[in-house]
Amino acid sequence: MEKIGDGEMEKNSRDIQLKLNKNFDSVVMLTWSDWYTEMRSNRYHYASRFSRYLPVVFVQPDLKTARYRFEKTELLNLEVLHVYRHYGHAQAKLIARALNERGIIRPLVWTYNFLFDDFIRMNYRGFMVYHATEDYFSTDFYVSSKQDTTVQLKEVLQYTDLLIPISEGIHEDYVLKGQYNGASAVITNGCDYRFWADGADKLNVNDHSIKRNTALYQGGISRKIDFGLISDLALQMPDWEFTFCGRLMLTNDEELARWNSLLSHRNVTYLGCLDVNELKHHMYRSTVGLIPFVQNDWITERSFPLKAFEYCACGLPVVSVPIKSLEAYSSIMSLARTPDEFRSAIIASEEIRHNQVLVRNRREAAQLQDYDNKFKEAVLNIHEQHMISSKPSTLPSHTKNESLNILVLYDMNSTHVTTIKEHLESFAAYSRHHIFYANATNNAPCTFDLSLFDAIIIHYSVRVSLTSHLSSSYADQLKSSPGLKILFIQDEYDTTGIAWKWIHSLGIHVVYTCVPAEYLDYVYPATSFSHVDFVENLTGFVPSGLEQKIQTRPLAQRRYILGYRGRKLPLWYGSLGYEKYIIGVRMREICQERNIPANIECDDSRRIYNEEWYDFIEDCRAMLGTESGSNVFDFDGTIREDIEKELVKRPDLTYQEAYDRFLAEHESCIEMNQISPKIFEAIVLKTALVLFEGKYSGVIQPDIHYIPLKKDFSNVDEVLEKLDDLEFLEEMTGKAYEDVIASGNYSYRHFIEEFDALVSRKVPRGQGKLLITGITALQNRSNEEVSPISPAFTGRGKNPLNQPGNSIFTRDTTLSKRNTAFHDFYLQASDLLPERVKTVLFPILKPLKKWIL
Repeated sequence: MEKIGDGEMEKNSRDIQLKLNKNFDSVVMLTWSDWYTEMRSNRYHYASRFSRYLPVVFVQPDLKTARYRFEKTELLNLEVLHVYRHYGHAQAKLIARALNERGIIRPLVWTYNFLFDDFIRMNYRGFMVYHATEDYFSTDFYVSSKQDTTVQLKEVLQYTDLLIPISEGIHEDYVLKGQYNGASAVITNGCDYRFWADGADKLNVNDHSIKRNTALYQGGISRKIDFGLISDLALQMPDWEFTFCGRLMLTNDEELARWNSLLSHRNVTYLGCLDVNELKHHMYRSTVGLIPFVQNDWITERSFPLKAFEYCACGLPVVSVPIKSLEAYSSIMSLARTPDEFRSAIIASEEIRHNQVLVRNRREAAQLQDYDNKFKEAVLNIHEQHMISSKPSTLPSHTKNESLNILVLYDMNSTHVTTIKEHLESFAAYSRHHIFYANATNNAPCTFDLSLFDAIIIHYSVRVSLTSHLSSSYADQLKSSPGLKILFIQDEYDTTGIAWKWIHSLGIHVVYTCVPAEYLDYVYPATSFSHVDFVENLTGFVPSGLEQKIQTRPLAQRRYILGYRGRKLPLWYGSLGYEKYIIGVRMREICQERNIPANIECDDSRRIYNEEWYDFIEDCRAMLGTESGSNVFDFDGTIREDIEKELVKRPDLTYQEAYDRFLAEHESCIEMNQISPKIFEAIVLKTALVLFEGKYSGVIQPDIHYIPLKKDFSNVDEVLEKLDDLEFLEEMTGKAYEDVIASGNYSYRHFIEEFDALVSRKVPRGQGKLLITGITALQNRSNEEVSPISPAFTGRGKNPLNQPGNSIFTRDTTLSKRNTAFHDFYLQASDLLPERVKTVLFPILKPLKKWIL
């Protein structure tokens, strides 16, 4: 028999590893099975092969209390996750927390058990496969509460990225009856060829300890078996032994009675649930392998029993009831309908059991069905479909591009800063998703369930460079939240190591970063963050309130030639921080020396906020500016610590001295050089820019959009001369406005459009919950679950942040359109809530409706 060479096997293994490791950090298997008691089913075969390349978590719902625990297995890279056995919301959060504990953020979810539908619906995942080994839609497949479970299965199929049915018949039913219309690949069951075939050649055909012919059945002892057929055969063939091996899976008294009746025959033996090596021993010593199933549509049209090729791998003849998927192998398997046909085929097997040509044919057929081949085929299909679904313009064909519920966690003490407030409000103003907000800093308690949301944003106003700015209450809930988690981060150079810890401990999936792509590995090493998606992002955008400003003050009517507000940053921020100070100090001196009207300050006490800031910009002919950020990344805080110690000894330490001693070696490792939101503010108000030479994130170009100022001020005369040329300034500000503002590329609307597109790719289908603030309700698609949400925690609308320091949408700071919001809720509730809920809820709502409206 031709064997695959070691070189080819190694190449195949590398190819599989590359495809899996690139896309996923683990495999999470949602099964009905018990890892320790189930015989080697396809669950075992796929799990064991996945574990060669990725950590595998085999989820086993068998705990009586609401908890979870991991247990090691005989396979090095595979753990059993024992979890609360009651399916639902609580179980889903426990699984999410367990996966977060293991640092799993992008799993391949491989599903058999659709009763995990709550977890599937709530969980952000890298990709989900539903492995359809049973046809739950078949009229012959009985399960308790069939209508409910098929509804759940249909729901799970809506979240499935790839369906892998084991037969064409199952595929047909899942499409027609399950209404699945996504990607699929029929991959039949196989066998662990190398395990079963090893030792078959050593069987001693003259072994006198084998006293009689044996017909063996191995597998679950379930209602699939035609007990009447075997009973007839046992009576007709008293000189044959009928041996059964497998776990008892009988569910009612009638089935048990038929099984016990079968065992009453003297030539019927039940060996129990054997160790796999013991089972192989008995298969070697048997004469024929049986598949004596009941003959119905479920079995004959839609099944593919993996035991067929396990028998063949051991050299055994096979006698089976007619099964469509086995018809192609009639040369090595006998298909029989009646007890007489079975009897004839079994007797004939004695003659061909050890025929070397036929044994070789059986084993060759089994080798082609090796699970190594099935596994490779599955991985190739997963990789191909993952590539398609990951394309920026692609959403899975079977999913609805629906609105999601997204929660923004922020720091309400930072909203006095205009750019922070505008950035926060842009989500509610422009996103097509439902946006909610909650203050999550300074020990704010989390009084609601974060798992209600399809995605959660941790805004950059929550400083993850600090160990305790994010409330511990929110942090704890985030660890149990199974949805997509997105971090917006700025000032990444501050104690970067702390931010690393937060990204890992919270299970962040996407990071919006200011770090340029070419330096990403320096700040976030791929070895530690290989499955976190990093999106390069600006620190701010064009203020929405100024975009539609039609007229600006003419340059000739502005009081100041130059304006600026900067400050002296701590020494450890390096050259970019120092430049913010020195440009103001030197240009103020120059303007004073030459009697140039200027309003330049570098003191925190002279900063300007809110509308007064825009008025100030519009009162200046030009604004000074520098690149933002810092090129000194203080990963563990030691640079700052060293400089602070030196300042205690030498309070007069100069910047140059600090640079030479503490900073020089770090400055050249990375170039942050970000454009500041202040530059967008100036451009939209048609105020000229005088900027230190730099990159400015590639948004603006020198001599086209701004007047470049050399950092040694050697061209200051040329700069001041240009500031006197109003025609030149009007042309430059017009060009800057056209390229930066009118293009729309740097608007908050464009930013949110790209954000929405990313979220929709990551979560093409949400939980389907209706969340409404004020008097609130939660509803899922099946109209079963309704739960109140605290009205004070969250809000929606185009101006969600109200006044500085206020909570969002509390009773005292409610929407200006509160009545509209309530009216919308009342109408939605009328349409969507189940009758039993409306009976309780609407008597309360009606008087409130009258009072509010």
